[in-house]
Amino acid sequence: MNSTPYLICRDGIYYFRKVCPKDLLPFLGRQEITKSLRTASIHLAKRLALTMATDLENLFEQLRQGLGLLKPKQVDLLASHFYQQQIQALTKEALEEFEDRTVEEE
Repeated sequence: MNSTPYLICRDGIYYFRKVCPKDLLPFLGRQEITKSLRTASIHLAKRLALTMATDLENLFEQLRQGLGLLKPKQVDLLASHFYQQQIQALTKEALEEFEDRTVEEE
């Protein structure tokens, strides 16, 4: 059992990893958040992981309470991610429709 939650090690470098809450999946557009801690020190990684987990839980709670409680920079980041997800989905759909066109449509 991992003694430090949210902490994984890949090739000697520690990463923070946390599963997103199910109620926020549609809004966040991803199932987990993974971020390199850019350190090989287990002691520093533990402190960073706990800090990141606390900050992320606070952000999740703010999201549940409403966007009006977020700072402008947080709203911009979330909006950017949301729009990027929409653009990717629309592009994929457009390409599929383009490939499925008939001779008359060309």
